[in-house]
Amino acid sequence: MNTQDLHILIFEDEEIASNFSPLALTRPVFDILAGPGTLLENHLRVLGSTACSLFVRDHLRGITERRHPGHPVNPDSSDQDVLFLNGSSMVSPATLKRLMGRKEPFRAIAGTKIIAAMAPRREASRLLRDALRTGRLDFNTASYPRQVRLPQVSLLEYPWQLIALNPKFLAERIPLLPLRRRMTPASATILGHNDHVYVEEGASFEKPSVLDARGGPIFVGRGTEVRAFTRISGPACIGRHTILRSALVGEGCTVMDHCRLGGELEQSILSGYSNKQHSSFLGHSYVGQWVNIGALTANSDLKNTYGSIRMDLQDRRIDTGMEKVGCFLADYSKTSIGTQIYAGKRIGVASQVHGGVYDDVPSFTIYTRSVNGKVFQLDIDSAIKTQERMMTRRGVKMAEEEVALIKNLFEATRTERRRAGVVSKRLSFT
Repeated sequence: MNTQDLHILIFEDEEIASNFSPLALTRPVFDILAGPGTLLENHLRVLGSTACSLFVRDHLRGITERRHPGHPVNPDSSDQDVLFLNGSSMVSPATLKRLMGRKEPFRAIAGTKIIAAMAPRREASRLLRDALRTGRLDFNTASYPRQVRLPQVSLLEYPWQLIALNPKFLAERIPLLPLRRRMTPASATILGHNDHVYVEEGASFEKPSVLDARGGPIFVGRGTEVRAFTRISGPACIGRHTILRSALVGEGCTVMDHCRLGGELEQSILSGYSNKQHSSFLGHSYVGQWVNIGALTANSDLKNTYGSIRMDLQDRRIDTGMEKVGCFLADYSKTSIGTQIYAGKRIGVASQVHGGVYDDVPSFTIYTRSVNGKVFQLDIDSAIKTQERMMTRRGVKMAEEEVALIKNLFEATRTERRRAGVVSKRLSFT
């Protein structure tokens, strides 16, 4: 095979996508944050100018086309040889380049999972046509003369791995981020070496604020305001046009673009356009886009027994093997004032939670179990209207593809709500 004629297709693994529900209901797994960017962004940085397309679950096709206009989504054929790459893979740049340089068809496997597969043009087109019909790429329908074994750690399979590995991702990838211009903030106290602080021109700092780079690199994007009494400990990434209000940002944190952050954040990921403005604690957690965390909302990330935390995934209870795991809040979800979230809990798409949260919360649910023992279905029109209002406050118009996605997911998650005993009637606190 001629590598100059090679096309890359980054695909979702359906089983892994299920493990990442509800985070992956609104986006492909490769669009989930890991370090200073998404898994896809990291792959594209390594691939450079190599032609690349994407393969996602059918309900995500429209929103993925909107988010990634430069990359064909769910193509039905290829006029080039194709390297299929699992979007959840964490192979090193050196390993990925070695795979791209192989001449013959092959499969690269970690455990029982396909990490990558090289297929000639005709075989690749057949795989794509079959996948569009069945909804999944089946690499077992073809023969490959070579099989490459990769370490089990080459794949991201569970959501808690995002939290565990985020400090490593940040430390490795922040120095690789492209910066137009780099500045040294005169108004901030820097602990550690200045070379470990990456600040884009246009970021502002008030006194006193501290950038502690002794534990790893720190990135702060342009347009971001770091207000007085904020401390950031590296490795940490603060995106662009974000406001930090007297925030305590611990090691291993990612806070993306257009966020509002106050209080304490510990080894957590806060996706774009989400708010945690007030004094409270959020630890070892993942927060999706357009999430609002109410005043005094806090989560537990540690059991009183100091034992490892277990999570429920796909009707299985799995031991994470981790002593600290917080909560996972899907896109568009909201918490009310004083909400307390137990360790290892997942809150679904557009759901609203009140009081103590000691269960996983299905998507489109108003959770008031600790208040009145009940959980109510969130009306779809209310969910869309709420999101439109939140976006309008940031000067963003809700896209048609986003509305269609929310409506699709509302129907697709009905069974989940029914199993959880969600009441299909108007919310009442009595």
